[in-house]
Amino acid sequence: FILTDAEILCPGDSKQFTMPSVNETGSFQYQWYVNMGNGFVDLPSDSHYSGSFTRFLTIANIPSSFSGYIYRGRGQAIGGFGSQTLITDFKAFSFRNTWLGINANWNDINNWSCHLLKDENTEVNITTGTAFSPVVNTNSTFKNLYIKPGGSIRIITGITLSVIGK
Repeated sequence: FILTDAEILCPGDSKQFTMPSVNETGSFQYQWYVNMGNGFVDLPSDSHYSGSFTRFLTIANIPSSFSGYIYRGRGQAIGGFGSQTLITDFKAFSFRNTWLGINANWNDINNWSCHLLKDENTEVNITTGTAFSPVVNTNSTFKNLYIKPGGSIRIITGITLSVIGK
């Protein structure tokens, strides 16, 4: 099935997924998969993933390039009296950086909820009620831009904001 909502994270966050436990005799074998946009494949073994053959998958220091990835856990009874197979899908990741408005500098990391600058995989959220609205003085590219009613953004002449909406 297709998951339509996403879990909002900041780039660099960590996340743990847990497969449901099963009352089965014998043992259970686990495997985790990822869908990066072209169907589910075995989870690669690298510095971001641990536990890909256990009930508990940990994804560490998640880069914004993982935006939209969907994870699937599969557990299968081995031996004993059962032959149960569980497949569990988990929400995709989305990365959102919200304007805090400490000052008006678009490139000051302290003005952003993730304390990182935005990139082409990050959604930008401009809210109301901050001390300063953003003044954009450098070209920027990001995934989506959300401006709350009453919120504003000022773009210096000659500067380009690219919203790629992927």
